[in-house]
Amino acid sequence: MLASAQTPGGPPQPAAGTGLGQASAASRPGRRAEAAPAMVRIRATTGEADRPAPPKAGQPSAGRGLGFLVDERGYVLTHSDVIRDGHGLEAVLADGRTFTVKQVWRDPLAGVAVLRIDGHGLPALPLGDSNALHVGEAAAVVGWPAASASPPVSATIRATGAATGGNLALDAPIQAENLGGPLINARGQVVGIASADAHFMDGSSRGFAVPIDRAKSMLSEAQASAAPARPAFTTGR
Repeated sequence: MLASAQTPGGPPQPAAGTGLGQASAASRPGRRAEAAPAMVRIRATTGEADRPAPPKAGQPSAGRGLGFLVDERGYVLTHSDVIRDGHGLEAVLADGRTFTVKQVWRDPLAGVAVLRIDGHGLPALPLGDSNALHVGEAAAVVGWPAASASPPVSATIRATGAATGGNLALDAPIQAENLGGPLINARGQVVGIASADAHFMDGSSRGFAVPIDRAKSMLSEAQASAAPARPAFTTGR
């Protein structure tokens, strides 16, 4: 387990001597260009009258958020909060193509959801090893490619393990519109799924991400079987 220190009323701080470079290496403009083809915007297709009540302040809207392709056959990873009930969803790629979401595997305890769309030869992001992350390592939260005003957000890994409930703590906030998007390391690999913000008594705000290794078993299960042991449901036709 990686060491971290806690400051009163503030987020975990990295242990001394664990810095591994500057976050700019992971957040340079080229990172978004590299990730852009595999980015997915997930949105609801149900009518206004059929949509659930608006979420409370600070909660994501049902069926709204980002995801990213991890398999050329159309498998998408996102955060479970983006999906909610999972019915009536479509996935929009950065090139404008729109696909009906056919199947969803969702685990709210893990904070992970896997979606399947019908596709072949689709662009996909490589997955890294979140267990190998070090406190102080550079990363970037990548948002929707068309949002020119929202470049990748530089971040540094501040803590992992039990101190953060098994999640990755970052020194940068997670914008609501980036929920479910990829956290990418300096090698262009996905090491996390953008999750949530936490606010501290000192006024600071820190982001959290689901470690990608937590999602790998669910992804493998979805890829191997159309009827996994985990709760799943089929959408569309």
